[in-house]
Amino acid sequence: MCRYLILISVIWAPLMGLAPFQPPVAVQPVMPRYPEQLMYDPVGGEVVLLVVIDEEGSVGFVDIESATHEAFEQNSIAAAYQWKFDPAYRNGEAVRIKTRIPFQFTPPTRYRIFQANINPLVGYEVWMENPGNPVPGNQLTQKARPVDWKRPPYPQSLEGTGLTLEVKMRFLVSPQGSMHNPTLIEPENTGLYLEAAQFLASLKYHPARDSDGNPCWSLLQRVVRFQPPQ
Repeated sequence: MCRYLILISVIWAPLMGLAPFQPPVAVQPVMPRYPEQLMYDPVGGEVVLLVVIDEEGSVGFVDIESATHEAFEQNSIAAAYQWKFDPAYRNGEAVRIKTRIPFQFTPPTRYRIFQANINPLVGYEVWMENPGNPVPGNQLTQKARPVDWKRPPYPQSLEGTGLTLEVKMRFLVSPQGSMHNPTLIEPENTGLYLEAAQFLASLKYHPARDSDGNPCWSLLQRVVRFQPPQ
């Protein structure tokens, strides 16, 4: 909270001349969510917003001054409108001012992404730092396969578009029949990565079997096809 007060003071104090001025103080800062479309290939960055803080301490206008990635912009604007301030004062009266709010985006690790977005929904740890080594396909007596393949739910982000999109995924299947560490085979439709990963993690799998007939780790490829409801 202190760094936002300092930033506003630096921008506005020289402009006030000798008139008594009290800069606004953030009493309810809201941090933006990391954008889902960058979840597959997370990057860090910054957005600087130009905002108008009114006499009530509410944010009445937001504009982008700079952004290192356009994917950060929408969530930054949405967060800024939720900020609340003790308003700025000049000569003892609340005044409307324009200032800047910077947002820093730190790229989450793949483990954190799954821990926050998918693990709670499927009930197990999907992304593993040290999974088992998959047995090569030519050494398997039985390949892994879904117990019951079904149609994936249509993503909310595609509602109203009528689009049918495919996401090609490669993932590990454990000896217990659970899915782990999904990756994209082709760099298309990365914005649907989490939806495809969640769908694959929600399925049960018949595990692969090695040359001795024992369940083992293996690689499996699948195309997740999102079709609009009919």
